[in-house]
Amino acid sequence: MIVESASSHDIDELIRLYRAVYGPHYPLPLGTDPVVMAKFINNPDVRWLVARRPQDRSLVGSAVLEIDPQRRIAKIEGVVVHPDHRSGKVAQHLVAGLSDFALSPGGPVDSVYATARTVSPAPQIMFLRNGYLPLGIFPHARKLQRYETLVLLARFADGVLSRRHSHGPLPEALGSLLSAAERAAGLSFYPAEVVDTPPQPTVASRPMDWELASITGIADGEVRYPFHSPNLLAQAIDGSVTVRANLGENDGYCALLDANPGLTALNAHLESLVDVLSRQGVRYLEALLPLDRPADIDALLGQGFLPTALYPAMRREGELFRDHVVLSRLLQPLDFRELVVARPFGPFVSHYLDLWTATYLAPLRVAS
Repeated sequence: MIVESASSHDIDELIRLYRAVYGPHYPLPLGTDPVVMAKFINNPDVRWLVARRPQDRSLVGSAVLEIDPQRRIAKIEGVVVHPDHRSGKVAQHLVAGLSDFALSPGGPVDSVYATARTVSPAPQIMFLRNGYLPLGIFPHARKLQRYETLVLLARFADGVLSRRHSHGPLPEALGSLLSAAERAAGLSFYPAEVVDTPPQPTVASRPMDWELASITGIADGEVRYPFHSPNLLAQAIDGSVTVRANLGENDGYCALLDANPGLTALNAHLESLVDVLSRQGVRYLEALLPLDRPADIDALLGQGFLPTALYPAMRREGELFRDHVVLSRLLQPLDFRELVVARPFGPFVSHYLDLWTATYLAPLRVAS
């Protein structure tokens, strides 16, 4: 195979490649929208590699590295290999090239993350063989032909994982997730003390009315998600709470980016916001929080959010790095019948199923 950078001349053939792999169901514009693809190819913070057959230079593989230079984090996405060439480790070579470039000594980032599908263990194993650590799952987060669960993986520059901030006691609901990360990836989240008082749901005396509006703009320093810019503003009619979110165009994915004056102020009114978002087609809600904000974590846990993944050393603060947790809430039935995960992700699936059962299948109470 010939591996080289993609050019604008490759866009039409790249679209055909993504269609050969996914049919008409690929949710990302980098494989379907020629305007967006041209912007990616010409962006200095993007490295797009393609693999070609030496005989006729036809495209057989593609992978994209997108860099956030401000937060020193990168993600690998859009990894595809033509169905006729999946036995040649094409994806593994593309991902290795992008990862080595990003995480080399003096490189542009401290960590690279990726998500992988769970209809087959092959994509997960490919990343694991490239030195990526298993960090959790995103249940039914994205829709292709159907809603699919994704897994989270990340690889770190030398020395990063040994320079992490400590944190105080954590909510009990995070205990099994921390244990899963320790078993699957050898990670320690010190100190491991957890508080054994589960958060109590807080319900407002009356539902809050919300107004939704589309917005554009670059995420500021308070938005903790890399590569997520707010495109949806939810504002309480009385002006007391404002929430910014990133809403997916096609599959009901929604990330809560920030809240003003804060998640604890939103707590009692979160259920009414969830109802409004569900009527807008949202099927999956996600939030990303540092582990040193237990009050905010408790606020989401009390409203049915479950911890599904950890991202250690995600954010640099001075010479050290801050660990983060991903919490999600499903607004659709849970269905793992087609889930296939590589062995390292087993502890994360078990953690989620146990916590989901305890949260949503409480013992039946029958009134006399």
